[in-house]
Amino acid sequence: MTQLLSVKDLKVNFKTNLGEVQALQGVSFDLVMGEVTAVVGESGCGKSVTALSIMKLLPTPPGCIVSGQVIFDGQDLLLKNEKEMRKIRGGSIAMIFQETNTSLNPTLKVGTQIMEVLQNHSELPASEKKQRALEVISMAGLPDPEMVYKQYPHQLSGGMKQRAMIAMALAGGPRLLIADEPTTALDVTIQAQILELLQELKQNLGTSLLLITHDLGIAAGIASRVMVMYAGKIVESGTAGDIFHDPGHPYTRGLLDSIPRPGQRQKLSPIPGRPPDLINPPQGCAFWPRCGQAMLICRELPPQATNLAGSHQVCCWLTHRYAFNNY
Repeated sequence: MTQLLSVKDLKVNFKTNLGEVQALQGVSFDLVMGEVTAVVGESGCGKSVTALSIMKLLPTPPGCIVSGQVIFDGQDLLLKNEKEMRKIRGGSIAMIFQETNTSLNPTLKVGTQIMEVLQNHSELPASEKKQRALEVISMAGLPDPEMVYKQYPHQLSGGMKQRAMIAMALAGGPRLLIADEPTTALDVTIQAQILELLQELKQNLGTSLLLITHDLGIAAGIASRVMVMYAGKIVESGTAGDIFHDPGHPYTRGLLDSIPRPGQRQKLSPIPGRPPDLINPPQGCAFWPRCGQAMLICRELPPQATNLAGSHQVCCWLTHRYAFNNY
């Protein structure tokens, strides 16, 4: 399998009046060509900050990439200037943003916005670019591409606007597509249609997909690999089967126990407490104040990563022999 993207020890801070928020604290992961990888976790855990850092779209200030590498195609994107990144954004890497109402320009027709992408990232002759725009509108599952091409965003429904965003993302022929909560504010039926569309695009085009979501059901239905984030760190990663059928981290188990399941009547078990203050994060494991299995070492030292089986990796002292031998 060909490695497409490698994020190494990525650290991101945000300066505030109260101090520096340590939004990402050493995030590392790899993406393989043609796979769907989901990033899940509570709001504020660092999912969207990770995506924006890859694209170098963090507002600076207050955001600041402290250290790390984002290797795409053998090149570190963090070393590239804005002009170089503009050639990559919308071309090799495209992003479907969370909120279509603020991501689509309300004063420009859908076709005009797609044509802007093609003008910047396509080598097609000018006479063929409109046909390509109509093609990606059709690929995104929108009926009557000619009509949609001439419409403004306010003339489209929520689901249609999301599909228009997908069409814009596809226009440049990306090898990596980042989808940040692509089904937010859509009803369940439209959510299912959007996810089915993303799966079809991945299969037909061979595009890698990094899916950011807080919905574990969505991740289970579409992803082949899953990363669980908590307080700016990846606490567990593995195949979808590893995460949903054999979770190793108490936080992952807490997430799974807090969602309703068909046919089950027992009470849901919410995770107690609240996420930590990332201006002054805990000295040891960030999850220990909410963990019913916390040990002394959990309060004193950040957990080391443990390989359970295959590519299943967990950052928890409960899975590490050192904890039981020394505490």
